Amino acid sequence: MSMRFGSISYLIPTLLACAAVAAPAMARGDAWAGSYRADEGLGLELRPAGNGYYEGAILLGQERLNIRARDEVKVLVGTMEARGSRFEFSAEHGASADELIFHGGEETFRFKRTSPARAEDSANLRELPGRAGERASGVGNTVPAQGSSGSLKYRIEQLPGGTIAAFDGWQTVPVMADGKMFVIDMCPANRQRDFVLRVCIATPSARDLENLFTAGPQLTQQFLAQLSPSFRRTGQLERAACGGDEARVEQYRGNLMGSDVTARVMYVRRDADVALAVCGIGTEAGMREFGGSIEIMAQSITFKEGTLEPQLVGSWVSETSSRADAGGGDPINVNCTRTIAIYPNGTFTDSAGTTVVGAGATGLAEGGNRGRLVRRGNVLTFHYDNGQTWSATYSLEGGALKLDGRIYLRQ
Repeated sequence: MSMRFGSISYLIPTLLACAAVAAPAMARGDAWAGSYRADEGLGLELRPAGNGYYEGAILLGQERLNIRARDEVKVLVGTMEARGSRFEFSAEHGASADELIFHGGEETFRFKRTSPARAEDSANLRELPGRAGERASGVGNTVPAQGSSGSLKYRIEQLPGGTIAAFDGWQTVPVMADGKMFVIDMCPANRQRDFVLRVCIATPSARDLENLFTAGPQLTQQFLAQLSPSFRRTGQLERAACGGDEARVEQYRGNLMGSDVTARVMYVRRDADVALAVCGIGTEAGMREFGGSIEIMAQSITFKEGTLEPQLVGSWVSETSSRADAGGGDPINVNCTRTIAIYPNGTFTDSAGTTVVGAGATGLAEGGNRGRLVRRGNVLTFHYDNGQTWSATYSLEGGALKLDGRIYLRQ
């Protein structure tokens, strides 16, 4: 579960662009997982590892090189380990979704997917821990779908940073977002025209989180109108409790692709800094059979704060430089430096400086802030004293700190 968070203003627009666009995408299944073969006799295995990551191995005879990678939207980026050394690689699809072009060092290999990932290769799914005195049914149990004599079977996937529900027989696809949030689509296999579930998670600023139940419905109405002008809210925004957290629920009716559909959205304030929006859009039959997944999903999402790794403590610096022509052949050099200092007590300082040097033009701009740092799995959330937040996936590689793909070197 790739937790990439940002301002709540990004939450609802991405949430609601799902029925006409996301449903075809969900039918494709997982974009990367599976077993592959190359003409050179190489084998490749990839399986989901949660948080948007994949694990697996390169197979050459009896040799097995472990790999770990992250989906970077149309590109898979990761590392492989061989005899104690670590090498970077990237991969992208070829002419078809089953062709994988693998780049490692100066070598390029073309793999062909021979089989999709097996269900047993996925992470273990366990029982949902209760929240605020509540308890939900888990593995091997059945939860009645709202207003239906049918049922929804689900399990709870344990991730490094928390938990999330996985429904038996459903397809799950990560959605391309703007890099500021985590978004996934789910649907019952071969039933995407009947029901689509979209899940969005964000860590908004303190102000945006406070206004979640006002701004969320306003943006929902705007973007449902763009999806189809036929959508109208039915009833009022209703107070609710979701796993002991404050929540709101609202419902809309509209017409998509010639079918009458209902959209139900649940907004949840989770923990002290997380906002959830879970939206289900479906036909009458789809909502009757699968609509209960909205509440189940919203309750299943939990977060687990972890202690900071000792290796994170220290001062980290990232530098970039650029050169531009100021006119008349006079170049201007721009150097940008960002320094993040992380302390053992979980606080941090974040400062930046920009230097501009050129013929007749020299300047220096500096700024900074401080705050509190929270780690959930492989995600660091920076809570600034001014109320803003920034969340980034991180990794420690070869003495460097990588934050959302940007390299910081220890000072």
